[in-house]
Amino acid sequence: MKRSLERTTLQILLVLYSSIVLLTILGSTDNVTIHLPASMNPNMASAMDVKR
Repeated sequence: MKRSLERTTLQILLVLYSSIVLLTILGSTDNVTIHLPASMNPNMASAMDVKR
């Protein structure tokens, strides 16, 4: 029971994280789009730079 609860919590956190990143990319200036994900995950920021 406890393991499935942990897994559910992880999935919820993942969904929250990805939705925050999505909102940041969609609804903000370039500065914020780069800095917010860069502070969490440098690879993600460089991937976004490549896309642009």
